[in-house]
Amino acid sequence: MKFQEKYRTESHRLTGWDYSQDGFYFITICTQNRENIFGEIRNGKMQLSEIGKIVEEEWQRTEKIRRNVKLDAFVVMLNHLHGIVIIDNVLESKNVETHCNAFLQKQNSGQNYKNKFGPQSNNLSAIIRGFKSAVTKRIHQIQPALDRVWQPRFHDRIIRDEDELNRVRDYIWQNPENWGKDEENQERF
Repeated sequence: MKFQEKYRTESHRLTGWDYSQDGFYFITICTQNRENIFGEIRNGKMQLSEIGKIVEEEWQRTEKIRRNVKLDAFVVMLNHLHGIVIIDNVLESKNVETHCNAFLQKQNSGQNYKNKFGPQSNNLSAIIRGFKSAVTKRIHQIQPALDRVWQPRFHDRIIRDEDELNRVRDYIWQNPENWGKDEENQERF
């Protein structure tokens, strides 16, 4: 598809889905050219570099600066980050355990819940864009020569039920142990 006489890649977002609505989202954000800049794996555990620590700090900060975001399982890997982002537009008034099951029930019911904060301010893309921007700014303060930190896009998957949520959590937590088999591991080829 062309836009302004340039080729564009089709969006991988689910057509018709409102990414500002309440939900659980499994995301993966990769470094530019999948460069291993966030640390290394030692004995099946991730050892973060100075840059990797910035990524972890800014990821954790995400839920502190956005009142409709809660973070679940996540891991900073050598060249990517996996995480579960929970968008809850009434987060302040709910108990965490209660809202987890309520989200999954709402998602499965097929009802569409509109975000009271507006379509562009707190949707999934805006959350990831803000995170990537904050990380890049901090990294450029300590390593100005590092031209690009992130690939332009990110991968997402809408988590639809509790079984899928538990599978995704296990995948994230086991990612460092399974790095030798991971398709993101450029060294295995």
